[in-house]
Amino acid sequence: MFKKLIFTILLILSATFSYSQYVNDALKFSSQNTFGTSKFNSMSGAFGSLGGDFSNLSHNPAGLGMYQFSEFTYTNSFGRNIVTSDFRDIKERDWQINSQTENIGIVLSNPKSDLNVKRINFGVGWNQTASFNERIFISSTNSENSLADVFLSRANGHLINDLDPFLEYLAFWTDVIDLADNSIDTSTNYYLYDNGNYISHVNSVSEKFQYLQKESSGYTGEVPISLATSIDDKLYLGVTMGIPIIEYSERTLYGESSFSDTISDLTAFDLNRSLIVSGSGINIKAGAIYRLNNNFRVGLSAHSPSYISIQEEFNSSMRTSFSNGESSSESSPYGFFEYDLITPWKIILGASSTFNNLLLSIDYETIDYSFISLQSDIERFSEENDFMSTNYVRTNNIKIGGEYRTNNLSFRFGYSEHGSPIKDNEDFNLVTNSIGIGYSIGNYFIDASYTNSKGKQNYNLYAVNGVSETAELEKDRHRIVLGIGLKF
Repeated sequence: MFKKLIFTILLILSATFSYSQYVNDALKFSSQNTFGTSKFNSMSGAFGSLGGDFSNLSHNPAGLGMYQFSEFTYTNSFGRNIVTSDFRDIKERDWQINSQTENIGIVLSNPKSDLNVKRINFGVGWNQTASFNERIFISSTNSENSLADVFLSRANGHLINDLDPFLEYLAFWTDVIDLADNSIDTSTNYYLYDNGNYISHVNSVSEKFQYLQKESSGYTGEVPISLATSIDDKLYLGVTMGIPIIEYSERTLYGESSFSDTISDLTAFDLNRSLIVSGSGINIKAGAIYRLNNNFRVGLSAHSPSYISIQEEFNSSMRTSFSNGESSSESSPYGFFEYDLITPWKIILGASSTFNNLLLSIDYETIDYSFISLQSDIERFSEENDFMSTNYVRTNNIKIGGEYRTNNLSFRFGYSEHGSPIKDNEDFNLVTNSIGIGYSIGNYFIDASYTNSKGKQNYNLYAVNGVSETAELEKDRHRIVLGIGLKF
């Protein structure tokens, strides 16, 4: 509009997303659920004292020592993720269908003639550890505040050229906010009073329609490189060097419209933000499984923190509409930022028992999320790290799995509970139920499983004067996982 016509600037700045963005991303990229082979999924990952499954390379690498044959496996999943939002008593529902490769790997078993060391096995491949595929839609009416209040608060006290190019700078040049006195100096063709005093063109206490649509995709996983051995087929020891990998993208569209009262004939505005994240790093896992007798086994494994180097690319754009049919739009530059993430350590205790053809297994996991930290060459992340060490806690997770074998068929089931990593907040509790079946013939096998995970989460749209506009999300994830394998 008029301001855009009289002033054009090429802005090349680096900026970061908000404080909460990094706190949320650190938790997101540090959290894991049950992914991997179909067999592992069908028993809810209760493999702390079991072996013979490739997912164990990322769980308890001692299980690799139980392989008596070499093996190749491949697993793919098909999922439907449903998210129901509740914002100011208005419920919305959105869903997404996706497909991912959860596992591909090879195990090479090397029998030994030594009386004590029975074999030394090697494994390498890919195991997925989390999925970020989902779509969220939130909407309601609001007559108490507006995202424009956030733009105004952030802008006040700053000259135009000092505004954040990813947020309030866009709001200024699309007329969501304006200078309190926007008079023009005709000799310079620029504002007379660029003094950091702004007003909003949105009456925040008038009724308006608000909505947010967010679509995300991606995963975390790792390339495990593992060695394991069997000593007298009673003690199994293993170690994995993991190369964790992050691939993530999201696009968020936030809008306000149907204003009952505005200034300057503003009828709607929307903010579009995109984020692309990639990263890789290293971790170490070590484990042991001991066979007490033919029917009972116990296991212990320890996972070091992952040290991950992350690269982000992000940008924003804003568009406004007016009652006279005009519109305005503005885009930010592309931002780039690099930082390091240190994830929590993990301890897994497992026990299992066989009764004729029935196998039962249970795992206990403890993960200390307060250990998460961020660091960068140009950003200290002091507030973020203090927040996470204070508000993130150690969680205790339980996994239970079972398998009944008859001839060439195996019937499997599982149940797991993951505790909330946020202090005094049960919203992140996650419950998973699973079932599966396996069939083997000769050197070939095929597995299929179904898992259903349910949990709740709060989603903060924005905060005004320290009070967040928050929607409650109910997440319902369904996955069918199919795997094939060859022993040789």
